[in-house]
Amino acid sequence: MSDIVSINKNNYELKLCPKMGGAIVAYNFIKDGVKSKIMRETSLEDIKNNNVLAASSWPLMPYSNRVKNGEFEFDGKKVKLALNMNGVGHPIHGHAYLKEWEVVEKTDSLIALEYHHQPDEWPYEYKIKETFELLDNGELKADFEVESLCDCAMPFGLGHHFFFHRNDKTIVKVNAKKMWLTDADVLPTEEVNIPADTDISKGLLVEENPMDTTFSAFAGDAEVVWPDTNSSVTINADSDYKFAVVFCPKGENFVCVEPVTNRTDAFNAYANGDKNTGTLILNPRAKYSVSATVKHKL
Repeated sequence: MSDIVSINKNNYELKLCPKMGGAIVAYNFIKDGVKSKIMRETSLEDIKNNNVLAASSWPLMPYSNRVKNGEFEFDGKKVKLALNMNGVGHPIHGHAYLKEWEVVEKTDSLIALEYHHQPDEWPYEYKIKETFELLDNGELKADFEVESLCDCAMPFGLGHHFFFHRNDKTIVKVNAKKMWLTDADVLPTEEVNIPADTDISKGLLVEENPMDTTFSAFAGDAEVVWPDTNSSVTINADSDYKFAVVFCPKGENFVCVEPVTNRTDAFNAYANGDKNTGTLILNPRAKYSVSATVKHKL
């Protein structure tokens, strides 16, 4: 399908759909004609219908998770964002995943996509480039670079919304010490130590622990394990990824492990004086970059 661009290396294939939010639509290990799904695979029908919510992963920019009531203030400027996902009562995950991206570089094992944002309800002009590279050691390297194109500072956050393949034996581990309790709208209410009986750093069976939880005091590494195939993926993220979100609703075929720079509703908490929200500030005409890797192990 012409909307899909692919890279391959050492039995690994990665497929992306630039027009569908710069999303990953497949990440597989293929050997002797047998395909093992690392991330859930997007159907051709969903790609045809531009259904980014069925993707294998999409970019979270210029913020991860929810902004309460779509409102915040920064440097005296009030920002009002519209709802952007059916069934969610607050704007969620920014806007980059809803936009068309452009391929700006491609080799057999590397692809770079770019999105140029013109000011609208998000009143800041910027460019973001995401680069994916399949390395020799079986790692997928995922880089972001953000460039300010405006004359004022911009608050932002970003991350990856990875949807990993899941079955009834899948285990998830996140190297974190704290978590955020939430209200009925999944907005944060209190940061607490992770209870001993659900210590995700030691591994939890996904099937028995449905959640939509932001973990903090995140050390940058997480793992999804498939004991039935003796395989796993390990995520290693730069230190600016201060949070990890795990989203695994009951009865689904995926577990999301999302390395993100900001916590939910970070901009409002930052405006209220909280300096531990993960809110990043991009100065006028400045650039910012951050990296993460996903390593598949057999």
